[in-house]
Amino acid sequence: MKNWDDLKLGSTSQILDWAADQPWARAMAECQQDAGRHAEGDVWTHTRMVLAELEQLTEWLSLNRDTQSKLAFAALW
Repeated sequence: MKNWDDLKLGSTSQILDWAADQPWARAMAECQQDAGRHAEGDVWTHTRMVLAELEQLTEWLSLNRDTQSKLAFAALW
């Protein structure tokens, strides 16, 4: 996915694949969290978990793809 038009229509998995190559996502992966509060470890893992939880919400499937991608990007940032 190289441009916004493709990316905004992509699945959450495709958005995550794109994001993983971004410098800010690599920095998130290097940022460790307090193990007492975040056993998952780094911020990138936490962010991916948040996105996975979004897809589990009952309302997720009733949202159009545009709204889903906006929520996915909100979770990334």
